[in-house]
Amino acid sequence: MVRYGEYDFERIIKEEAKTGDVRSEFEIDRDRIIHSSAFRRLQAKTQVYGAGLMDFYRTRLTHSIEVAQISKAIGLKLGIDTDLLEAIALAHDIGHPPFGHTGEKVLNELLDSYGGFEANAHNIIVLMFLETKIGDKGLNLTRATLDGLLKYKNKRSENRSKFLYDDEFFLGFVNWIDSSWESKRRSIECQIVKWADDVAYSVHDLEDGIKGGLLKASYLSDNLLSIVYEKVSNKVSIFSQGEVEKIFYSIKESIKDIENASSGIEKKRKIRKLTSDLIHTFVVNVSLSKLDEKESRYSYSLVVPDEVLLKNLVLRAIENELIYENKNILKTRKKCEMIVRKLFEVFSDKSSKKLYPIEYQEYWDMFDCSNIDANRYRLASWYIAGMTDNFAIKTYNEFFDPNTLVDIFTVI
Repeated sequence: MVRYGEYDFERIIKEEAKTGDVRSEFEIDRDRIIHSSAFRRLQAKTQVYGAGLMDFYRTRLTHSIEVAQISKAIGLKLGIDTDLLEAIALAHDIGHPPFGHTGEKVLNELLDSYGGFEANAHNIIVLMFLETKIGDKGLNLTRATLDGLLKYKNKRSENRSKFLYDDEFFLGFVNWIDSSWESKRRSIECQIVKWADDVAYSVHDLEDGIKGGLLKASYLSDNLLSIVYEKVSNKVSIFSQGEVEKIFYSIKESIKDIENASSGIEKKRKIRKLTSDLIHTFVVNVSLSKLDEKESRYSYSLVVPDEVLLKNLVLRAIENELIYENKNILKTRKKCEMIVRKLFEVFSDKSSKKLYPIEYQEYWDMFDCSNIDANRYRLASWYIAGMTDNFAIKTYNEFFDPNTLVDIFTVI
């Protein structure tokens, strides 16, 4: 059991408690996140499929809610504060740009010479600066909540895809959250939410893939098994081909059983049972390992049994090959890449200040973007990252679709 203290509850700006407010500090964090504009925008940001492409597929918002539910279930089992877990889980994707990991990848490439772009790091920028609640410190969340969002406590020189920014502005926030961040320690709440994120991805992408016709039993071939084994081995080398094969074919049989359902209603019921059973397996089999006697947020490690971890890895590898690398999704991804690149071209230009909304024009002056290229490029990434999929497409069309000129001339 973690004993939370004043250090965990501390906010960067001290606040007086409101009369009659009976909420805990972590409940207040959760509520501030839910009421933030960045959280609302998650409803129109891509998970895997385009937001709005099919109405039952998941967005960043539905994914975050599911991660919160799974995190709370694990917290209840292990005795970890569920309000804190919920707050962290709801905010874990709040800094994600439009178009899923495609948007993040492109922004990272475009900012390669200026510190890169990383969505987890951008969570901190959103919550501690861009969202407005208390002074100039964003939502002014507790240290424990913010620390639970720092999944990757390493410099970009150590990992070019998952990292913290190394500029003074950003590290000022990180050093307040965890002055020992270079030790790379993760709080137990961070570990739980990360595992819940992996679970939600693997299980719910399986469900969406089956419903969307991208995952069929006939697609799980011997050739795919070889690819899956290679992908799993590249991540964790302790598993034999036989262990991977056993889980691979059990998943294939589960999909085949769904396909053989006697009716649409029965098929839906079987899909629900499969996802429910998988989540149950991933939740009830984890445990805690005690690292020291302090009973702090850093005193425990989350233990995921090998066979449970392997099942998750095999699911992710199958989905990566059959869903994320599907031809039609790849076509859409290329379009999304082009949109992000062109938007960055517009908003990173020295003459683009007045194209921004008023608050970003103020940031432009605050960071001297007319004279400092790195700050101007960073500001462009902040603005683009805050866009929903549809707003990014709309903004792109306003700049690059010749048909929009008609509207402009009509107004004039």
